[in-house]
Amino acid sequence: MIETMTIQECARYLREHGMRIGYKKLVSGLEAGAFPFGSVLPSDGKRRPVLIYRKLVDRWIADVGTGDSHA
Repeated sequence: MIETMTIQECARYLREHGMRIGYKKLVSGLEAGAFPFGSVLPSDGKRRPVLIYRKLVDRWIADVGTGDSHA
């Protein structure tokens, strides 16, 4: 099974791991390619469909994280 996250779940998860981030910054980062764990799909004008892969989020946290959840 491929586990995905919503933008809200991902932002909350990243905050739990010590990153200061909100919805808008996360979406902008995904659009710009700054975060390698997901992508923003073409919009229908109302919503921005987002694909975020939990395994890649965890891998990214391990690669860039300090190991201190209170950083």
